[in-house]
Amino acid sequence: MTLLSFAKRPIPLPENYDQTGYIARNGSAVGVLDQPQMSMLLLQEGVGEKALLVFCDLLGLAPAHTRALEARLGRAAGVSPERVVITCTHTHCAPAAMSLLLLGECRESFVHELEEELVSCALEAKESRAEEARLFFAKTDVFGVARNRVKENETDVDPDLTLLTLETKSRRVALVNYACHPVTKNADCRLYSRDYPGVVVDALTEDGLFDEAIFATAPCGDLNPVLQDEPDHHERLHEYGKKIADGVREIVKNGSLIETEGFSIQKVRVHLPLEADHPRANLAPAAERAAAARVDSKELQNQKYEEANYLWAQSQMRLESLGLSETAFDATVTLLSFGALRVIGVPFELFSDVGMNLKDAFAPASVWELCGGNYGYFPSDELWDKAAYERGDAYMYYNRGGPLAKGSEARLTDAIREALGK
Repeated sequence: MTLLSFAKRPIPLPENYDQTGYIARNGSAVGVLDQPQMSMLLLQEGVGEKALLVFCDLLGLAPAHTRALEARLGRAAGVSPERVVITCTHTHCAPAAMSLLLLGECRESFVHELEEELVSCALEAKESRAEEARLFFAKTDVFGVARNRVKENETDVDPDLTLLTLETKSRRVALVNYACHPVTKNADCRLYSRDYPGVVVDALTEDGLFDEAIFATAPCGDLNPVLQDEPDHHERLHEYGKKIADGVREIVKNGSLIETEGFSIQKVRVHLPLEADHPRANLAPAAERAAAARVDSKELQNQKYEEANYLWAQSQMRLESLGLSETAFDATVTLLSFGALRVIGVPFELFSDVGMNLKDAFAPASVWELCGGNYGYFPSDELWDKAAYERGDAYMYYNRGGPLAKGSEARLTDAIREALGK
């Protein structure tokens, strides 16, 4: 018997505060297009331990901050930190909640306000009456939303939409999982927004199909909206969100939901080395090149890019001088089971083929990215050499020592397989 209580609150939206996710964005937020949210599911299986699932419309959270939040939210909700799961939708129009080089200033004042709202939401979930919940899931394909920006086509995408529903006597909750970067709103958007996941959530609740809806983004490190770089992106926001919501409606209409029973959770560590020989590995010349290029550049975006290069190299040299150079790290992967459905939560922007391979290996399964923090991009072994920005530049914004080493996909899969005894 699975017991469920639910809570939801708006994410605080400070005035004159930076959004995050685009180096090309200039200026702070000037208003609100639609309100980012936080949602929490407090679950308990029989008389066993409780678990708290936290969903936030944010670009992501730093892994160390996530671990501290797990402990704090766990205390508020009466849950062990190991059984608190925090994931973010990765919208690029949310307030900056983690420090990324020149991608929007993250301020302590906002982080404090965000944490207080999260704690209040966790307390609300704890104090709400828990009800027995029936669990159902189903899958369908939705096309015409994403394109593969690395392979430069619309065919090498993950069309899988996974729907999990939790149904009590008083509430029907939809948990939707789909793979496409929430970047329908371009860098010139200075309005807070959930991007297309917000359209999905609103569409499913406004027509009364569900009382509550939650969106968890599937691996989409190489997937962008089909027409991201074309004009009229406000219309696309609704077009793509509606396509996904229609896929959910079709599942319900066709009666294809499968009832399943039981909830469980475990977390596993995976050791991931970084690539040693990469273009910025020789730090002093890298800093000199960036400084010279910054002076020579005439475009503001390029100046910001070279400034990020320079700041990254300088910070890495300081770490190197202290003997603290990062060559590897351990990441936490979350394994959830909703009866027969396996959910794999990863703290990366996984490439979509990694997500599809995981779903095939542990079927029936879905994958939540940016779950447990945001370490940045995780290219697949197959697309390692083709991943230009995702392997060659992106890590510097996160101030990592370098990109992940080739073979990381196999290490991730092996760690999950060992944890599951498969």
